[in-house]
Amino acid sequence: MEDNSVNAYKKEQEKEKEQEQVVGRPFSPKVQCIYPPCKKLELSRGLCGRHYRACQGMIRRSGGETTWGILEKRGKSLPAKRRGLPPDGFLVWADDSKPQTP
Repeated sequence: MEDNSVNAYKKEQEKEKEQEQVVGRPFSPKVQCIYPPCKKLELSRGLCGRHYRACQGMIRRSGGETTWGILEKRGKSLPAKRRGLPPDGFLVWADDSKPQTP
């Protein structure tokens, strides 16, 4: 029985390692989540997906008492990164009824 649980644990660890390799964004270095015990890769604001969603939910439920700015000042998250401008023609159709391609 113990062998099955050990094998299951090893398989789960291997699966997590594979996911870490896939999850990393190709345009940024692989950085770990800033939450100390977490070993997952950073998704946004220095946090992995789970911790980012937890902060997002906390902000939403706080009724304006907690903001990303406050979390940044306390060192619980990093500032948002600007990912660049949208492709040409993306905002062209904002005033028109249908999208236009360049």
